Amino acid sequence: MWNHYYQSGKIKFYCDLGNNIEESFSEYGWMTYKIIMGADSTTELFYADKNRDEGQDFPLKKIVTYPSDSGKITSTYEYFENTKLKTVSSKIRINQKQGGYFEGFTGNYREYIESGKLHLTGQYKMNRRIGMWKWYDDDGNLIKTKEEIFIYF
Repeated sequence: MWNHYYQSGKIKFYCDLGNNIEESFSEYGWMTYKIIMGADSTTELFYADKNRDEGQDFPLKKIVTYPSDSGKITSTYEYFENTKLKTVSSKIRINQKQGGYFEGFTGNYREYIESGKLHLTGQYKMNRRIGMWKWYDDDGNLIKTKEEIFIYF
């Protein structure tokens, strides 16, 4: 375990390798970043600086990375400053046999408006939109659909 400090004496960075945790702090003492490395996944949390006066400490973004047979899958959750969910998406990174990698969106995708209501939903495969995509108005009413067709070569 080790710490790094600002000149003021306040903690800047904390690392506990025994528990696989790293934390970064602002000069005001607020947590700005946290990473938790588990046996099967890694979770990264990026925190907001607003609403600190009320004692709220919430992430604006959460990234969870899991290994897969051919690379890794990363799920990203973004939040509005009012703590409501903003977007949910996943990316896959596939390691290539000849070196390098392919990276793109995969799986379910969702967007929300600041009130917390669903705005857009759909799916990705190999970084392309597939299936039915749906858009909603601010009241949650379905206003548009579009079928996305992806042809594999």
